[in-house]
Amino acid sequence: MAEKKRAEGKKYQQEFQFLANLRSDTISELEQQRATNLDEIHQYLRKSRQLDDDWTHHLLSTTCAGLGGGELVLRINRLLRGASVIKERLRCLMQRATLFVSVHANMAGTSKTTGEEGKRPEQDKLDERVVDIIPAVVEQLRKLDGNISEMEYELNIAEEMVRSENLQKTDKPPNPLKGHVKVEQKVVKAEVPDEDSQSSKRKLPPSDDDGSRKVKVLSDDEYLSHLIRENSEVDASDGKKETKQPEATRKEGKKPESHEAEKKTSQERHPERKEERSGRQPRIKSKVVRPETDSAKLKKDRMEKLQKDLCELQYGLQLLPRRKITDSTTLIDPAIICVFCNRAGVHFSDSCPVITNGDERYGTEGTTVPFVMFLIPEGECEIVSMR
Repeated sequence: MAEKKRAEGKKYQQEFQFLANLRSDTISELEQQRATNLDEIHQYLRKSRQLDDDWTHHLLSTTCAGLGGGELVLRINRLLRGASVIKERLRCLMQRATLFVSVHANMAGTSKTTGEEGKRPEQDKLDERVVDIIPAVVEQLRKLDGNISEMEYELNIAEEMVRSENLQKTDKPPNPLKGHVKVEQKVVKAEVPDEDSQSSKRKLPPSDDDGSRKVKVLSDDEYLSHLIRENSEVDASDGKKETKQPEATRKEGKKPESHEAEKKTSQERHPERKEERSGRQPRIKSKVVRPETDSAKLKKDRMEKLQKDLCELQYGLQLLPRRKITDSTTLIDPAIICVFCNRAGVHFSDSCPVITNGDERYGTEGTTVPFVMFLIPEGECEIVSMR
């Protein structure tokens, strides 16, 4: 960073020293500097036009509608910085170009008085290029001023968006350490439940030498082996109870079936007791959701679907192109003959002005059906026989 600052300071010093010793340069050196300066002006003019195009496509309502406040601030800051640099550089280069013109004119006048060679055609062309480029530079500077003012206005809007987004983020704690402490407290509460609930089984019995109760977090394998031991003990105790069950039922004068039914009903009424005894977590029974088979509702849904389809078909029919009656084209094939009025090369059959009604077209006329393309006797026509 320090080296970069030193390089920039040295560059500025060289520029100022060059301008201070400008009068001591020769005409050829001055012309070379003028040509380089004009090339730089054209380069920054192209950059200014490109930045103007980029800013024209930057719209908050369309192209930048999905961006957040931070993204907008970053994008506008980049454009604003580029516009400011281009503006200052154009002004500096244009001032230097006009300075070169005036110094060159003075040097050419002194050379004439001393009898040296006067202006050359290349010098005149350089002067004309500088004069011609002034309106373009002024126009770009005016556009840059307008764009910079718009960028500053939209930058204020983006900063307001960032402030509103920060106010809306209430879930995030202001201090990350406090949030970490809260999370640890929640984990401890989840791992150490109340003594009455007995929902968590990841606890070891208290040691004999230590009077205070401590909670030890078991690994998955240790917890699984602990559950297997408890379940095996519960199954063994249940087997002993089942062997003693017939004797108890004989003493009480009850049947085993009725006892089992009562046991099932008690388990259904109090399922948590069985889960507490066995040490297993309660199971969640999945319910199969079956669709309703109400015939009236199904019929109503079907009718609504059919009505919706009919409305869509009618709307699509309205959008289809149609030919009106008596419409004809000059490019119609002369071989096309209307089946209703027998006129050739005038109109199509669906645009016949003689028969305009669908029922009339479908009817019979004499011994023929008018809408067919060829004559069929009445006895052989299937449509007439069906009617």
